[in-house]
Parts: sequence; C-alpha cells; structure tokens
Amino acid sequence: YMGISTGVEFLKRLLDSKLSADVVSAFCAALSGILHVRFTGHWKPQQPTHGNGFRSIHTTADKIDPVLREAAVAAAIPPEAMMAALPCCLTLWIDPSEVSYRIGTHGSICHTAVTPLSEEADPPASTMVA
Repeated sequence: YMGISTGVEFLKRLLDSKLSADVVSAFCAALSGILHVRFTGHWKPQQPTHGNGFRSIHTTADKIDPVLREAAVAAAIPPEAMMAALPCCLTLWIDPSEVSYRIGTHGSICHTAVTPLSEEADPPASTMVA
C-alpha cells in the first residue's frame, strides 16, 4: 500500500533529527509490517474514507498510539523516548487515496500526499509483510 509507505516516511522525517538512523530504520521497518497486517481487510480504494478512524494513529501529551508503541518496542525504543521524539497531539490518517496529519488538537489538517486510487489497489498476498 503506497499510503503506508507515505505515512511511515512522514514519521521517519519527524524522528530523523531526534533518534539515530539505525533506530529510526528499525522502527520504520517494524511499523510498516505492523500496518500492513493491521490494514488487511480495512483497505478499500473504492471507499477511501471507510475505516478512516481504524487507520488513524494518534498521540497525546501522555499517551502513545498502541501501533507506535508496538513498533517502538520491536525497534528497542523505550515508549517514553518515542513520545519525546514526536510532536504532542499528533494525528496521522493513512487512507488509500491520501495521507494527512494534524499537530495539536485544534490545528489544521494537512495532506502529505494524494495518490490516484488506481495506484492503491490491494497488493497480492505474497507481498504482505508479517
């Protein structure tokens, strides 16, 4: 899914200046695999907003999204270090047609990428990362 790659790349850019390159690389690899598994069956290019909430990633000042926590643990990053490296109150929506984010509880929603739906078809099962 191109949306997953775009979302992971967005988070990578946020983390690059705060964590070592090896740690960020391990986190991104773990997150990509986790999201591929999580989004299977919840990726509908013809209905890109269907399941939008399920595909969102959200952090607050005192809570990290369970998906980010799982990837951080897999990359040997303490969850507290991950929270410190990310902006407070970040919401990231990974949808088949676009990836967007909001920083803060009242900030504007910004788009990191918009992809033609024809490029967002479900990949063959053999390309899924477990």
